[in-house]
Amino acid sequence: MDNDNNVTEEINYPFEKIREKVFNGNIPIKIVIAKEDKLKIPNTIDYEPIYYINIPRCSYLPIYTTEIANYFIKRKIIENENDIWFSYNDIPLKWYYIN
Repeated sequence: MDNDNNVTEEINYPFEKIREKVFNGNIPIKIVIAKEDKLKIPNTIDYEPIYYINIPRCSYLPIYTTEIANYFIKRKIIENENDIWFSYNDIPLKWYYIN
């Protein structure tokens, strides 16, 4: 009888598993240095520092600012977390810093 319930449920909610996967999914994000800030990259670094991170879809990007900032601080590209800002296609993203 359990099989009958599963079949009925799949007929009534055919996309439920897909919805759950999307809901629980992650967004891959690539953090790069802004064009105008690339001059700040020390000469000792012979590559473009890029930070890759997967964050949950139902998350808030500024929560990860400290983690992202630490990556760039360790490479002496920025001095502190306040130097971080986010943009997409050169359009600054709105965000509200909670201190």
